[in-house]
Amino acid sequence: MTVRRGEETAVPPEVLRRDQEREEREEREINRIIDERMADPSPGVPLEDVMRGTPARSE
Repeated sequence: MTVRRGEETAVPPEVLRRDQEREEREEREINRIIDERMADPSPGVPLEDVMRGTPARSE
């Protein structure tokens, strides 16, 4: 058994690692978009626009 987020799972560790790496890449991409848009001196960007430019994820 593997423990993830405090719960036991029968998912192989390599699958969990792959999913975690994907989540981390998505998080970095979201942060990159936020940083890029915050650096832009023009008026603010609606959050909906930011989220539309990022991949959907299920949790």
